[in-house]
Amino acid sequence: MVQRVVNYYIMFVVCLLPIIITPWSRDYYYQPKIVALYCASLACLFYLLINWKKIELRLNCHDYVLLVFLLLVLISALLSVYPGRSLWGKIYRRTGLLTIVNYGFLFLYPRNFLISKQSI
Repeated sequence: MVQRVVNYYIMFVVCLLPIIITPWSRDYYYQPKIVALYCASLACLFYLLINWKKIELRLNCHDYVLLVFLLLVLISALLSVYPGRSLWGKIYRRTGLLTIVNYGFLFLYPRNFLISKQSI
């Protein structure tokens, strides 16, 4: 049952996160997506913290490439001329380090922790 709920949650993040908009605010597209992305990442992190004893990390070459990329983005953000902008991103865009790390986490999370071979 838990696996099914988690698989539906992953499908929600993958299918509905890109189409979230708020037509009544100043920023239609980026702000609601980033808020939903952060909430989705926090929910996944909360689930991992609850079940941390059951976690079996399985990394392959794609995951290592992503981790190296995230490390390079972190180094770039730390050595940036504008560290605040590189951490949070430009106003109305918000594609800084935190957003890139959240996208990376949401890629690694279902791929390594949740999706069983029967559900593929």
